[in-house]
Amino acid sequence: MNDLEELAKIEHYIGRVVASVEGIGFYPRVLHRYPFDSVAAAMMSKAVALAKSCITLLKAGQADEAYGLSRSVVECALILRYITSDQALQADRAAQFALFSFEYKNVWLYHARNQFSGQTEAAEIERHAQEWKLTGDPRKAKMHWSRLRAFTWDAQSLIHPLDGISFDIAFKEKQYAVDYFQTCQWVHCSQPALDNYMPGECQLFEFGASTDEFGNPGHSVLYILLNYLHSVMCYAIYGLGIARPQELDEAAAETLAALSPWNSKGLFQA
Repeated sequence: MNDLEELAKIEHYIGRVVASVEGIGFYPRVLHRYPFDSVAAAMMSKAVALAKSCITLLKAGQADEAYGLSRSVVECALILRYITSDQALQADRAAQFALFSFEYKNVWLYHARNQFSGQTEAAEIERHAQEWKLTGDPRKAKMHWSRLRAFTWDAQSLIHPLDGISFDIAFKEKQYAVDYFQTCQWVHCSQPALDNYMPGECQLFEFGASTDEFGNPGHSVLYILLNYLHSVMCYAIYGLGIARPQELDEAAAETLAALSPWNSKGLFQA
């Protein structure tokens, strides 16, 4: 397997995705009346940016780090899957997602008030709080914006209109384990993510790159980007009520057929 050739296939795929979606020529409507338009457009842009970042990391030989970052593309898809799974609730869920940013602001207001109490900055802090109608109560930010206790699993396992008759909960469970649960270990720097960086016992410590001794997830990253970048676009376009361009599906199918079969050793490993 030629590593750079494999990367080039996904880079080309990303370009086709961008051209296909931009070719629709849609205009997001005003945020306060149609929150999903803005959430969908922003999520599509974020997913593409994340995919490009993963490619950059792979080119730099940072496969472990790209693997952790790829989980964010999976999460983009799961967020849109949940929001668009019920059209009657779509607008409310999109607004719930967007407005949760105010709960983050409340966290920082809480800390700012504690830090600058009685100081000259306090007046500016309160002006900001009134402008944004903030309470300074940080408790809601400790919960997930959806109020679901197991959001990613709930979003993965719910039945979505785009699933059609092909929905298979057993397959969804396996997909979740491989693409989200496993990548979480790299996001959170749990022990599996440290295995390739374990120092030699009783040897002088030196900073170094991943040894690849316990595997290189680079090839898995390419499949994650291909699958979930397509999912992000499909959920977003479905929620927008726009016909999905045929080119979008063709790009995914043709790229999947062109990729080398999944390699457990991954990229950048002999």
